[in-house]
Amino acid sequence: MASKNTKARAQSYSMLTDIEKNILKRHYDGGMVGTGRKYQAMITRAVEETDLARERVEKWIGNERNKRRQSGATEQQSKKVKLPPMQRGPNPYNLFCAEIFRTGKLKVDIISELSCESRRSTKPCQHYNARPICWLAAV
Repeated sequence: MASKNTKARAQSYSMLTDIEKNILKRHYDGGMVGTGRKYQAMITRAVEETDLARERVEKWIGNERNKRRQSGATEQQSKKVKLPPMQRGPNPYNLFCAEIFRTGKLKVDIISELSCESRRSTKPCQHYNARPICWLAAV
């Protein structure tokens, strides 16, 4: 019966030297931006130059990619230009009210000035058997 070891192992973590970091950054800027098949030759050259384990170099590539992606996102967010809030133009109701307040005319005066030719209603004419009138003037 195999027992599981639930105790966590202490992992040793070695810091990269400045020389190793510079070599890896040079390779990264030269196109070694992933760990896929097309980057294997570049990773092999970086491993040979730095004398690091292949897994360590691949881990560094992932960390560097995430670091650059995050720093690029914060730069783009800071570069966004804040636009002023959208301003709406005048609507017909506001124009109508402005005309009333500017001229001081009452509703009846404005309605009587409307063209009856453009707003005819045939119902009052048929009902009262009279000449056509504007239905707005009757209101």
